[in-house]
Amino acid sequence: MPQMAPMLWTFLMMLFIIVLLTTVVKLYFYTYSCSLLEINKCTSNTKNQWSW
Repeated sequence: MPQMAPMLWTFLMMLFIIVLLTTVVKLYFYTYSCSLLEINKCTSNTKNQWSW
């Protein structure tokens, strides 16, 4: 069914974008809550990650 192909790719791209945005928002709020709470505890947790 060639009519289903654009809808399928649109659904897959929307799903990918939603998953990407939720992970970015979770990481942003995780670092934001760390900056509000104890800084030493969060820096020890993120020691092996990128510095930015």
